[in-house]
Amino acid sequence: MKNLHLLLFLLIVTISMSCNNEEKQFEDDLEAIKNYIAENNLDAQSTASGLHYVVINEGTGTIKPDLVSQVKVTYRGELLDGEIFEKQDDPTIFAVAGVIEGWREGLQLMTVGAKYQFLIPSKLAYGETGNGSIAPDTPLFFEVELFDIINEEIIFQNQLLTIADFANDRGYDYEVTASGLHYVVVEPGTGTDMPAEDANVKTTYRGEFLSGEVFDESSSEIEFNLQNVIAGWTEGLQLMKKESTYYFIIPSRLAYGQQGQNSIPPNTPLFFEVNLIDF
Repeated sequence: MKNLHLLLFLLIVTISMSCNNEEKQFEDDLEAIKNYIAENNLDAQSTASGLHYVVINEGTGTIKPDLVSQVKVTYRGELLDGEIFEKQDDPTIFAVAGVIEGWREGLQLMTVGAKYQFLIPSKLAYGETGNGSIAPDTPLFFEVELFDIINEEIIFQNQLLTIADFANDRGYDYEVTASGLHYVVVEPGTGTDMPAEDANVKTTYRGEFLSGEVFDESSSEIEFNLQNVIAGWTEGLQLMKKESTYYFIIPSRLAYGQQGQNSIPPNTPLFFEVNLIDF
């Protein structure tokens, strides 16, 4: 029993010392950051976590990244003595959830076009372990410029507005499905049957960007299974009858999404004229 009490006592002492060391390191980091701010005459703000930031450019709009967003940024990372340990001059994309805590918090303060400087205590960076050339318990400086926010839901909602404007400008009498597919019945076709979700269909088509530029067009009838095409086509063709012609205006998440394909850039809504010949 005495041995058990001794072990518990030593464990408590160890935990207490560890907590004290972490708190001391945090205080040292904050002191170093405050000295850096004073020496460089920065107009810095701070958050409850200890992140300090400087607004160089405010950016535009009101939309800010969240933890499910991807962002396109350039950045420069320095030690507080000015030594650059990492630099990215070309815009690069990464997930907000996949970066150090100081970046996660700081990015969520920014709007597109903003440029901020972050001064990050080590516990919000690489902590006691460090990373590569960054030593343990090292506070860091970053200058970050935010070029774009890639958030699927925000992109989708904005595209719905763009598609509605496009359809209205062209005077289309369109319908919208729950998924966001917009369609126009140009020729209703014949009969009452419509393709099943796994049907083989014969069609001709033309694909355009919303600018009117044609990016793809069939030169003759093509046959394919509805499970092997983009989601907007799979859904739209199931609304059609033989010998019908429909226009599909498709949000990017029902088309080629954040990846894009060949000449189709990421996050691009598309227009198609589709003629269903047979199934």
